[in-house]
Amino acid sequence: MIPWILQCRIQFLGLMREPAAVVFNMLVPLAIIFFQAAAFGDMEIGEELPDYRIVDFLPLSAAVMYAMTLGLFGLSVGLATMIESRTLAGYRLRKGGVSFVTSAYMVVLILVLGMGIVVSTVVSNIIWDVAWPGNVLLCVLAVVVGAGPFYACGFLIAVIVGATRSAQALSSVVFFPSLFLSGAVFPVELFPDRLQMVAKLLPGSHAYDLLVGAWFPDGSVSWKGMVYL
Repeated sequence: MIPWILQCRIQFLGLMREPAAVVFNMLVPLAIIFFQAAAFGDMEIGEELPDYRIVDFLPLSAAVMYAMTLGLFGLSVGLATMIESRTLAGYRLRKGGVSFVTSAYMVVLILVLGMGIVVSTVVSNIIWDVAWPGNVLLCVLAVVVGAGPFYACGFLIAVIVGATRSAQALSSVVFFPSLFLSGAVFPVELFPDRLQMVAKLLPGSHAYDLLVGAWFPDGSVSWKGMVYL
C-alpha cells in the first residue's frame, strides 16, 4: 500500500510541475467562470428560477469543465505519454503491473478534480456570495458519477491511439461538442430542437443536470440521468 501511495505522490507532483497541465486542466475552467461572471454579473436566471442568479451556477459549470478536461485531456494525454515512452511496458515486469501506475494516476486526477471544484466554489463564494452546496455527499456522488464517462473515454482514447499528439487531437474532437452541448457554458434550451436531442445523448448534459439537482436545496436529482451516466 505504501509504494502505491508514494506512486500517487509522484504522479501528483509530476502533474503539478507541468505548466501546460496546470494551466489547461486547472486554470482555464476558473478563467471561464470569471469571464461569465463579468459578462452576466448578478443577472437572474428568469421566471423558472427567480431566486437564483447566473453566478450561482458558475461552480457547477466549473465542476463539469474540470471533469471534462481532466478526463478527456488529463487522462488520455497522460496515459498516452506513458504508453509512448514505454513507461507502462516497463511496469508489466514489476510488482503490481500496469494497474499499479494507472490506478495511481486516475486517483490523482480525481483528487485534482476535487481541488478544482473546491477552489472554484470558494472563489465564487468570496467574490459573488454564491451559496455552498445544499447536500455535500449527494454532490460528491453526482461529481463522481458525472465524471465517470469522461474518465472512461479518456482511458479509451489513450489505449486506442497510444501517442500523445493523437490523444490531444482526438480528445479535442470529443471535448468541444461535449462542453458546448452540456449546458455548462450555454443553456441547452437555447439551441435548436435537433441540437437539444444530440445534447441529451451526450453525458455532459446529464452530468450538469445531475449536479444542479444535487447542489441546490430545492432541486430534484435526476435518477434517470444518474442511471444513464
